[in-house]
Amino acid sequence: MNSNFLRALGGVERQHSKEGALLNRKRFKYFMGLVLVTLLAASGAFATPGVQVANEGLFRPRGMVRSTVPNPVAGGPALHDFWVSDGASGFCRIDRVADPKFPGKTHGVLNLSTCYLPGVFEPMDYQVETLNVNGSNGYVFVGGIKEITRLEFMASPTEPGRTVINTATQVTIFSSVNSVFTNGSPVNGLRFVQSIKLGPDGKLYMCFQGSGDIWRVLNPLSPTFTKAGNAVERVGTSDNGKTLLSIAWIGHDLWMAQAGFLNRIQNADQCNYTLPKCQATLEFGALQTQEGMQSDQYFSTIPNGRWLYWGNGNRVVRFDTQSADIMQVWNQSGFVNGSTIPQEYSLIMGINFIQRSTPLALADGTLIEDMTVTTDPIIEAPLPEVVGNLPRTGRTWLLSAVPTLTPEPCNTTTPVFTGLNPPPCVNSQIGNTAPPRDSPQFNAARRSILMLAGVTHARGLIFLQTNWWISDEDRGFCRIDLNPTTGAASMSNCFQPAGFWPGQPAADAPDASGAQNVYVPNACGLISGCTLGGGTPGILRLKFIPDGTGGTVSETGVLNSGPGTPSAVAIPNGPFNDGSVYIGYYDNGRINKVQTPATAPGAPAAVGGLLNSVGLLSMAFQGNDLYMAELGPPVLTGGQLVKKGQVSVLVAASPDAIKGSAQPVAKPISRLQSPTTVATPQLFVNPSAMVVGPDTEREACLPPLGVKLSPGIPADPATAPALYIGGLGLPANSSVSGGLSQPPEVVQYGSICTTMIDWVIDGALDPTLSLNVDLGSVTAIAFNGNQANSNLAIADDPALIVPDQTLQKSKVTPPLTGLHGQGHVFIVP
Repeated sequence: MNSNFLRALGGVERQHSKEGALLNRKRFKYFMGLVLVTLLAASGAFATPGVQVANEGLFRPRGMVRSTVPNPVAGGPALHDFWVSDGASGFCRIDRVADPKFPGKTHGVLNLSTCYLPGVFEPMDYQVETLNVNGSNGYVFVGGIKEITRLEFMASPTEPGRTVINTATQVTIFSSVNSVFTNGSPVNGLRFVQSIKLGPDGKLYMCFQGSGDIWRVLNPLSPTFTKAGNAVERVGTSDNGKTLLSIAWIGHDLWMAQAGFLNRIQNADQCNYTLPKCQATLEFGALQTQEGMQSDQYFSTIPNGRWLYWGNGNRVVRFDTQSADIMQVWNQSGFVNGSTIPQEYSLIMGINFIQRSTPLALADGTLIEDMTVTTDPIIEAPLPEVVGNLPRTGRTWLLSAVPTLTPEPCNTTTPVFTGLNPPPCVNSQIGNTAPPRDSPQFNAARRSILMLAGVTHARGLIFLQTNWWISDEDRGFCRIDLNPTTGAASMSNCFQPAGFWPGQPAADAPDASGAQNVYVPNACGLISGCTLGGGTPGILRLKFIPDGTGGTVSETGVLNSGPGTPSAVAIPNGPFNDGSVYIGYYDNGRINKVQTPATAPGAPAAVGGLLNSVGLLSMAFQGNDLYMAELGPPVLTGGQLVKKGQVSVLVAASPDAIKGSAQPVAKPISRLQSPTTVATPQLFVNPSAMVVGPDTEREACLPPLGVKLSPGIPADPATAPALYIGGLGLPANSSVSGGLSQPPEVVQYGSICTTMIDWVIDGALDPTLSLNVDLGSVTAIAFNGNQANSNLAIADDPALIVPDQTLQKSKVTPPLTGLHGQGHVFIVP
């Protein structure tokens, strides 16, 4: 990264610490507020189309370079050939021969007699900058099986005008068998070197197939190989420790591609596997990525890179690392014999630049060089014994650098590429005529506005067609009415049979008349003298009937909730769900469900277990996945202290039963994380309320619209629902907090990028927003719809003092302080 450029902005360097990431991202976006993301809404890729170089005999080609050798004939031009790393044949020369399909034209084929067999992975060309090093013609490094080989080319002694590998100077500069590992960590299991790059410190960096680790060779330009002289050391790792595919340098930062992610280690040339400093941060996620990554840092020792080029499906996309989000589709097609129309690429397998003494400078200051691209529709490596039987469908392409950026032709009318017309234009996902959209931006924390006061420890909220309804500990399940003249709110139409202690409700869809079933858990089993349901807890089934005043409810049945005290119910909204009511408990570490609850409810059936096996306060479905606000251990008969509570998920809880135990929802290591979240592996400390609602913007790890995403990501991630989590709060000096603090607040968690940002931390007591207070302990949250403009309601209870009065959070008893009516309901407009 060009740090001088960023410092010129007033110190807004892209720091990726948990504390500073969000602030610096906001500052940069403020400064760059008028910059548009250029994903070319109504044109093709930015560079002109490529020209096919080779199209026969290639299997999973990982990169192509061009040899440069002085002509042995005095005064003659330099000799050049293209060489490719082929996944089956090794590092081979491409020869132009007559194309039998198109008389008078030539095409490229592998010359198997020239191949260096181990060189099946990424090659890197440093011939210009290493010219005359050790008296050589300049070096190319080739990744391979168990090794990295340093090669130089020479004029062929038998083929005038052609080049061959100089086997006399060939050096295996790294071997996973014969190397000295300076930090004592062997890499013998890391056999295949996927990607290699010289760093600004002159050392050779590499990543391996099947590993998230980065290593470096300390002296890659030594005349010969020795164990001591060419020792290697461990540098760092990917953000999640999983396999890396390609690496590239921007300044002193090492960028990495994974299947679906772009990572970065800041100042990687200063790293020696010191974590977390040398663990990569997530830059972008949910991408369609495979091999292939380069940068415009054309000379390894000059740390001036800006643009990062990477394979995005069948396109080369470049990212301006001096911006927050600017991406451009650089190239996606090329000319072939027999056609005057560029043909769409298959999947990108490799990207290389042909090193020049002086890169070509464009009018905007961008430096470009000739680019080579390798493609193949087959991206999975087969077993070695079957390689010879697979179709050879690889292709290689050359993009010549041109002094002006001209969009390549594209088709604005035919939506599907047929091979007879240009590929479709690269459009944003919002239509051909709309302007490009920026990548996600963090919204400032929202401020809520008071709607209702006088609430006593609300344990649930739900919106039924026209009005909010609340589970109030004193008054039961009540409707909230707004006075249209004064704007004042009050509770009315309260449903409160004897011993009724309502929890978090759920409702099914309205029928043709508008009526719908509402399910409200009742914790009456904890209350002395409770008679409802034979003295045991249950789920009340209420019938909501809409009318002109806001509707009414009446009881139509009681569902058997099974052992335990029910705290929350939820109904799945994903495909193939069976319409069951799912039940969570204050004091039971299981999740159960009641099938056909509206017509013929039966005994509760087991679904799965909680992570902590204690109980929960709230839960919500995102599709068929059930997220839960769990209580923490140990079990206390007098009332569960809310310590070590956390968010967990039961994946695919619907429609199948018996799913095993829930899994923790962990917090990622990411530049996109909110700076005020607690620095622990837990996503959220002591969650108390949760709801799935609309996300108002694309999640923070996603690239701009138009960049291809992973196949499992929704077609329009902007509409993917988000999880909202409320917390009771916990002071850092608490005897049960372990020194951690968590303010009462509501946060937004995005399941695609697994990032969390503060959403609501305070409320206004008047519509002018002049009287503001911090939220009390959040006890319930809900949305009044699924649209982006839907409103969020938040119930709090400032009477709670955590952890001194935690008993009232898990055991339903009158408030220990005797403070009734201290809570509020706020609305986030």
